[in-house]
Amino acid sequence: MPLVWTPRITVEHVKCGGWRDLSLHPQLVLIISGNLSFLNWLTIVPSLACFDDATLGFLFPSGPGCLKDQVLRMQEEEARGARAPRTRGSVARHTVNLALGVLVAWLSVPVVLNLLSPRQVMNSSFNPLRIVNTYGAFGSITKERTEVILQGTASPNASAPDAKWEDYEFKCKPGDLRRRPCLISPYHHRLDWLMWFAAFQVRPSVGRPR
Repeated sequence: MPLVWTPRITVEHVKCGGWRDLSLHPQLVLIISGNLSFLNWLTIVPSLACFDDATLGFLFPSGPGCLKDQVLRMQEEEARGARAPRTRGSVARHTVNLALGVLVAWLSVPVVLNLLSPRQVMNSSFNPLRIVNTYGAFGSITKERTEVILQGTASPNASAPDAKWEDYEFKCKPGDLRRRPCLISPYHHRLDWLMWFAAFQVRPSVGRPR
């Protein structure tokens, strides 16, 4: 009978490891592309909780009395069913956590009402503490898109009426309507993307550029 090797996978590993892989890998690809990488770093933070103690153990010093040793003793006590004695510090910590939870829930009421409103307000704060706010990567969407067209000419006299002007085509920026859209993933054409925002500050005009 042939020997078949199969990996040992626990339920916790499947749940947590799957979430870690699904959330971490796409975010790293987006960070490499340079598109809104700050938001991707923030998205990675919750996935760090999916790494077990054995994986993150190298970040902490080893030895008697160290943090890693204290955590191991706490885990052994929990496995035996023993509960840690309640101290003033633990009571104060639980009280502060409960108070912060109630405060955030109370400050979230206008945010939730704004979310359910047909006239949502994006990128705004509803209290002077600015703890709970509304945020949107695209707070408003325009119905028409204006494009900045860069042109150049090889004519000796650019001001001549018969000067022939030609458009500079970008790799992924919308231009020639006969060209099919390009594939931009996972590489991000940042200059092409920023030209879209540059068009917001330019008034549409007809005529030869100067």
